[in-house]
This record gives sequence, structure tokens and C-alpha cells, in this order.
Amino acid sequence: MSTDANFGIATQIKKRIGNRILTCLFLLFLVIIGFTVVDTIRSFQGLEKVINTECSFLSDFTISQVLINNQQAVNIKLSNYNQDNSYTITWVPKGHPSDNLEMVWEPPFSWHYNYSLQLNPGDNYGYFHVKGSALEDHALLSNLLDRIILMIVFIVLIFILLYPLAKKIPKQLFIDPIQDLLHLLKTGSQPNTANLPTEMIEIQNQITALLKEVTEKSKEAAFSELAAQVAHDIRSPLAALDVLVKHLSDVPENQRIILRNATTRINDIANNLLNEFKSRKLPQANSIKTKDTILVSAVIAGIISEKRLQYENSSIEFIAKIQPAAYFVLATFDINDLKRLLSNVMNNAAEAINGKGQVAVSLELLSGNNIKLSVQDNGHGIAEDKLAHIFTIGSFNKKGGSGLGLSHAKHCVEAAGGQITLSSQIDKGTTVNIILPRADKPKWFADKIVISPSTEIWIVDDDSSIHDAWNERFAHFTGLSIRHFDDPMKFTEWFQLNLHKNFFLLSDYEFINASLNGLDVISTVNSKNCILVTSHYEDKDIIQQCENLGIRLLPKNLSAYIPIKLIQEAAPVDMIFLDDNNTLTQAWEIAGASVNINVKTYNASELLLADIVNYPKDIAIYIDSDLRENVRGEDIAKQLYDMGYHELFLATGSEPENFAHCTWLKGIIGKIPPFKL
Repeated sequence: MSTDANFGIATQIKKRIGNRILTCLFLLFLVIIGFTVVDTIRSFQGLEKVINTECSFLSDFTISQVLINNQQAVNIKLSNYNQDNSYTITWVPKGHPSDNLEMVWEPPFSWHYNYSLQLNPGDNYGYFHVKGSALEDHALLSNLLDRIILMIVFIVLIFILLYPLAKKIPKQLFIDPIQDLLHLLKTGSQPNTANLPTEMIEIQNQITALLKEVTEKSKEAAFSELAAQVAHDIRSPLAALDVLVKHLSDVPENQRIILRNATTRINDIANNLLNEFKSRKLPQANSIKTKDTILVSAVIAGIISEKRLQYENSSIEFIAKIQPAAYFVLATFDINDLKRLLSNVMNNAAEAINGKGQVAVSLELLSGNNIKLSVQDNGHGIAEDKLAHIFTIGSFNKKGGSGLGLSHAKHCVEAAGGQITLSSQIDKGTTVNIILPRADKPKWFADKIVISPSTEIWIVDDDSSIHDAWNERFAHFTGLSIRHFDDPMKFTEWFQLNLHKNFFLLSDYEFINASLNGLDVISTVNSKNCILVTSHYEDKDIIQQCENLGIRLLPKNLSAYIPIKLIQEAAPVDMIFLDDNNTLTQAWEIAGASVNINVKTYNASELLLADIVNYPKDIAIYIDSDLRENVRGEDIAKQLYDMGYHELFLATGSEPENFAHCTWLKGIIGKIPPFKL
């Protein structure tokens, strides 16, 4: 409990106002000190300019005397000059200072300044060594004392003006009105309202209205529904956390994922309840649910893992039956609602089983671009007379239950454009079927891997089992080269030291005890032939980064199911021809094919620039000069030259002398292909 609770309101108000007055005084003190420091710095900057000017004047005199071998005149001149200044200038006949033209402090108060004497570069007439002290600068000391006196005067004036406010204002504006209001609440008699400010009168009216509203409505009814929702939704993730604590001595990755997901769900449930509570307080403010593109199979896998831990001491088996084609289907749904829905339905199924039993969650594709999600158990079933009211709140009246599970499920499914049905037979079990429309695949989602036989596969992951799993996936493709890395830093170092052309990178996101993550690794590679393989597939920040970088993302638990397609590589390209005339580019292709030369042609410069990274730097590139939309071929060639492509030719009918300034071109030819037919 705070110590302020031991004091009355008058003492607390005085104390806090007094603290703020002291804070203001302290801040004022810092401001004045700051101004003093700034002014002192400016004074020294001005002193530095003065010294530099004086040294420049003395430099001319000194050099002239040195040239006639009259060093004594220099010493006399400096001696006379030093008598009239707070600093001392000494001439060092030989050498060059390392801190020329810089004022250097020598704590606590001294400083020095060096000025080289030179007429021409390489001259060595020595340098002036200027030495001084802040304590000997009378103008600076006077200015500093003025600031200190001004600071003391300000502090005294502010204290004289503000200190009385700590007594008068709290009593007049706070203490007396609050005491009158407390008198009203205790006795019910009207106080002298002449002493009550308008705001206090408004508070009195609001309190009266609230007390009347409380008598008309039962607060218990409003909060009981909220409490029931909390009890119903939070039971499953909390049970999973309680069981998981027993296994924290050596936590493998899959259990870390479950722990993280369960914790996230608790937080999400709390946030949802808070939104619901706000919507009850402000009926006019509609609670807006966010719609997510959800990988349904990944959600099923996460919830089943959670349930296996929650019911690990029971004889209930939780299994997933996912159709192979359904592993990568997506749906548009609020992800927190879907997790809550599945958790509630699976809890109902488990509670319907006495002893040994099975809860199966299946997912399959239907015709018409729909998906079917089912939860089936072999429990005691539901009587036929209760099925008609199964989606009504409070239909089961389970001990410790709230009756919100199936009613909430129906509301969420229908809001997402789907439908939910339930069928049951006594002593045989119950099946809940959910039909949802299938969502389009987002750009960031990886649903297949396409590689060629010459592709080198790179796998970066600190879990050895993942490397074994990928080896098994690629074992069916003979001739593939696979490199394994368990440290992201070692991979990036290796990548920088090696040249790579045709590769495909599969990188984890989270590396234990590493400063880099998977997105850092992929950014280093700077290629689209990468997939981020991670259990953080629901993290919206990671998804957004993948979209920004053009990177695809694969949930780690789907590594065993993602289709891998091996495509035959096209014949190597021998040369490139860019011309906006489609007939001419086709003629080059046909002519090249007749002599076994593969000519890759483009009719637009932007298409060539988009593909150019796929070609070696030494490939010959022929470009027409006059392209469409006022694009000049020699300008495109300059862009390619800056990218490292130097085998550049203009295929144009214009005279070669028109391009004499284009030094990046290797030659000028006509429109005829540059090979013998």
C-alpha cells in the first residue's frame, strides 16, 4: 500500500504541489546552468577566433624576422604582447603540432592552442604555443558570476511566489469543496452550495444518478456473463501451461512453441474480453473483429498439441486427419475466434468421453471452393431432444460450464460466411461439421518448392532434426547438392566468400543465442529463391516484413508436406536481343535456332532489367537504339554496364559515329544477327 494512504487529502495535495514546486525550481536551475555553459562555450569560441587572428598577424612578423635571422625581435614582440593579455603566446622555432588550430582543454581549468607558421607547404618556421587558464580570464569569470547571481535571484523569487500556493490553493480549490461533498454523502443533507464549484455540483448530480441506476439494474448480472466467458475460455490454455511447467528442465522446440502459443492465447482472450466490456459500456461503439488469412491445418496442429498436454493424464487420444490436398488451404477468419472455437468444441468432445476414447479433427477440400472442418468423438452422445437447442446459450448446464461454447462457435462461423452443424447418436459419439469458404493464397505464403536439377539447396537451422527432415524430403531427387548450416553467422560469412548462381535457401527464423534472425539471413542473400521456415507463422510483424521483402513463409510443421517440384532447366542462353519490333526478335530466334544458338529476346526494356540478374555477367547483349516510349537503347546499355555487364552492342541502322560518346558500348552492328547462318 502506498504511504500516501496514511495521510489526509490535505497533506497529500500539499506534498504533491510542494514536490512540483521543487521540480520546477530544479528544472529552472538546470536551464540557467545550461545557458551558462552555452554562453561559456561561445565565449571560448570567440576567444579562439581572436587568438587565431592575433596569431595570423604575429605569424607574418615572425616569419619576416626569421628570414633575416632576427629571432630576438620575435621574443621581444611576444613578451610585450603577453603583458596585455590573459593568455601567453610562446614561439617554438621548430616542429609541427599534432593539434594545429584546435583549442585543447587541460583539466580542470587550463587550455592550450597551437598555430603553425607557414608560407608555403613544407615550410617549417615552428609554431606558436598559446596557453591560458579560465581562472585568469577576468571577463569570463565576471560573466560566470553574473549568471550565478542571476540564478540565485530567480530561485529566491520563484520560491517566494510559489511556496504560499502550496497552502492556499489546495484549501480553497480542493480541500474545502471535497469536505462539503463528503458531508453530503455521509449525512444526505445539502451543504452550503455557495462553497461548491460548478464541477463539484456536477459530481454530486452524477453520483445521485449512478446510485439510482444501480438500484434499477443488477451489476451482478452484467459481470457474471463476463466471468463465465473468462472461466470458459481461459481453462484450456492455463491447463496446458500448468502441465508444461513440469517439462521445463530440457525444453525442445515443439514444447516452446506450445508454451508460447498458450501464453499468446491467454493474452488474446483478455484483449477480447476487454473489447467486449468496452462495447457494453459504449453500445454505440461497434466492436470490429479483424479478419485474418489463416492456415487452417497449422491452427489444428497447434490446438491438438495443446489438448494432448492438457489431457495427458487421461486415456483420450487426440488425432488429426488432414487430407493431403488440404494441408495448404486457407480461410478468412479471426484467428483468435477460430482457436477459441476449436478449443471449446474439443473440450466438449473430451468431456463426453468416459474412460478411453478418441477425439479426431479432420480437414478436407470440398467442391465449390469450400473446406470442411470436423471434430468427431466416440463419447456418450447427445439425446435427440437436446439437439434442437444445442446452439442456444446454456443448453447443457454443465457443472463448471458457461454454455457459451457452441453458441459462440455458431456466431463466429456464420459471421465468416460459413455454416456449422452437429450430429450425434447415443453411445456412439458426436460430430461437429464446419463449412468455410476457402481464401485466396497471399503472396507471402509458400505452398510449393520449385527447383531445377542444378540448384544447390542451403538449409540454415539450429535444430538438427530439421536438417534430417529436409534431407529426407530431398532424398527422392538424385543429384541435388545440399549444404547445412546451424549458425546464421557462419552461413553469412561463408556466403560472402563464395560465388553463387543457382541456389535455394530454406532458413529458420529463430536461432538460440544468435544476434541474427532468419530475415537477416535472407536479406544478406538478397534473392527471391528463399523461404522463411518458422513456427512464428502467425506473427503479423514477421508476415509484414516478408511481404515488404518479397519473401515467402512456410510454417515449420508443414515442412514434411510442402510439394517439391523438379523442373528441367531450359537450354543455356547464348545471347540476348532487345528490340521493340516483335517480328524482328522472332527472326533472330529462328536464325539462332538454325545454327544451335539460343537467342533470348525481349520487346520491352523493363522485362530485360527484371530478368538480367539471372544471366552471367559475360553474356553478349544486343540492344536496338530507338525503343518505344522514347527509351534509348544506349541508356539501357549504360544501366547494364553499371551492373557489371560489359558485352554490350547496339543493333541499329544508325551511323556508328552517332554513338562515339557511348564508351560503355563494345560495338555497333546492324539489324542482321551477328552469327553465320
